[in-house]
Amino acid sequence: METDADRARMFGEVISDLIFSPAGRLAELVRVQLADGRVLSFGARDLATAAAIADGIVGPTVARAARRDLRAGRPAPLPLTVEELRAATVQYFLRRCATITRDNIRGLLPERIPEDQAVVKVERVAVVTGSMPP
Repeated sequence: METDADRARMFGEVISDLIFSPAGRLAELVRVQLADGRVLSFGARDLATAAAIADGIVGPTVARAARRDLRAGRPAPLPLTVEELRAATVQYFLRRCATITRDNIRGLLPERIPEDQAVVKVERVAVVTGSMPP
């Protein structure tokens, strides 16, 4: 029988795989061209924080699922599914990527962009579309 601890571990692994997989869907979200011609790539792993995961993904996803289930007349919310969490993770990082500009990239990733280099261009590699499978 699956325990709450087992589900939490499984959910943690799903989110971790999505965010930190070097070849996954969220591995490259933004490319930054520097003044010296170098191009740096950034993905979810570069933008992830514990607060982002807890407050930007898990909390809102649980709340959305609870509202949906209560509106459907269920006496209590159904457990969150892996698919819901996976989709919410992808959506969060794609929305986050859409807000990155040449002017704010250095503040988001100060350790990765050399201070002596101007950011010439920011290119969003991933785009938010209407229907995105996990």
